[in-house]
Amino acid sequence: MRGIAMDADTMMFFGGRADALGLYEALMELIRAQLPPFEARVMRTQISLANRRGFGAVSLPRRASQPGLVLSLGLGRALESPRAAQTVQPYPGRWTNHLPLTEHAQLDAELMGWIREAYDFAATKR
Repeated sequence: MRGIAMDADTMMFFGGRADALGLYEALMELIRAQLPPFEARVMRTQISLANRRGFGAVSLPRRASQPGLVLSLGLGRALESPRAAQTVQPYPGRWTNHLPLTEHAQLDAELMGWIREAYDFAATKR
């Protein structure tokens, strides 16, 4: 591990998937360097990211053979990007955008812009 400490729950969540753990660590370093403090809470099927409210989640792909992570971001719009594998509207005015991440090169300014947008969107919710 390079920059952030991994607790036992996080290590267990990734269950020996070194590729996904390394990508998660790099993603968290990127987000923590550019956003105000937020909470990353390890749950059974995802790691929830929240300021006052949830703005995103990190999960493993449904098939164990698929590499990387899935970053899901709550936004006030559907992402019009080929990078979004699935976009759903759970209720009016809120879209959940699922972004597969398989390589470090995908942790770029465009992705960080969407993460910041999700962070800000969640901060406005009551």
